[in-house]
Amino acid sequence: MHFENKNIFPTLVFNNYTSKDGLPDDEFNSGAFHKGKSGTFYFGTIKGLVWFKPDKIQPDSSIAKPIITELLVNDQRWDSSTAPAYLQTLRLSPSQNNLFVQFRSIEMLNAPLVQYAYKLEGWDENWIYSKIINQARYNNLLPGSYTLKIKAANGSGIWSEPTTIHIYIKPPFRKTWWFYTLVGVSILALVFFVNKWLLQQKLKDQLRELEKQKAIEKERNRISKDMHDEMGSDLTRISLMSELILTQQKAEEEIKKDVGNISSTARKLVETMSEIVWALNPKNDTLENLLAYVREQTLNYFEPFGNIRYKICFPDSVPDIKLTNEQRRNLYLVIKEAMNNALKHSAATEIHLQMNFTNNKICFSITDNGCSFDVQKIKIASNGLINMKKRMEEIGASFALHTKPGQTQIDICLLVS
Repeated sequence: MHFENKNIFPTLVFNNYTSKDGLPDDEFNSGAFHKGKSGTFYFGTIKGLVWFKPDKIQPDSSIAKPIITELLVNDQRWDSSTAPAYLQTLRLSPSQNNLFVQFRSIEMLNAPLVQYAYKLEGWDENWIYSKIINQARYNNLLPGSYTLKIKAANGSGIWSEPTTIHIYIKPPFRKTWWFYTLVGVSILALVFFVNKWLLQQKLKDQLRELEKQKAIEKERNRISKDMHDEMGSDLTRISLMSELILTQQKAEEEIKKDVGNISSTARKLVETMSEIVWALNPKNDTLENLLAYVREQTLNYFEPFGNIRYKICFPDSVPDIKLTNEQRRNLYLVIKEAMNNALKHSAATEIHLQMNFTNNKICFSITDNGCSFDVQKIKIASNGLINMKKRMEEIGASFALHTKPGQTQIDICLLVS
């Protein structure tokens, strides 16, 4: 005989009902029960008789849909024209991050059996269930998007579809995307301008270095020119005169005269060399050093001429002004040339040298009481006026010649910063 292994017992479902489901009481009398012929059950309780047919009992199928009855933001009632029960979206500022929500479900049959569950998506990982408390509180929420879901279950344990509110808490100014964009653009702009500034500084340094090299080259050319113009001819003259002494038969007096010329030219050459060395010395780059050198050289120059009254009028104190090699040398040479002209050509008995400093201008005046002359009738080859003017133009200075009967005056002025 063959038997199949089957479960012969049917599946039974047991439903438990209490006074919360409408019974008069939860306490029944012992032995007070009866099943009638119609299938009706009768039970006696301490508060009355209960009867029912089991096949007529249907579970509660009503939907316990929850609604929001109270909404507080930072413990203040949310000010909105829409009632909390109909609110679908909530937009808050960064400081409005504390929420309190109270909710309730309408259940006509078994209100005490209603259960609640809520979840703040984006904050809670799981549903939070409660059979007693029908409220939720969230504090110190971070900026972002959330969805608050609330559902309820009726007495039969049937859960409703969730009631939802979409909540958006704005980020603070420093955390917005456009703030990051602004910061990014600002950083890029800063990097750009810093790089541009550094590039400009580099170019300026290169230009300064180039200008410095050009200035050095110019100074070398000027020194070479001075050496050639002022010393070359004298050296050539000494060389020729020496060769003539050796190759020609001359009388003793003529030889002495030639040797004297050589000696005079050599002294002039030494003097010129001394002037070039003085101009090149960086220790002599101030106006005060220029005045001291001019005073010393001119006094030595006029000392042998006792019949000429020579007067120097320089300020007791002068500002600390730096002068270039070219400025110092050209100023000195023009002053020296003016003194030499006054001594040789004017037949003057008095020569005055004066310097003033006003309005950032260095002005020298050389005045003599000798015979005047017509500037228009002077031959260029007979004097050094053209060279004097040219030297002043090279350093950006002015040159002026004034004559009247019994007086000649030369003014030279250099504007300094």
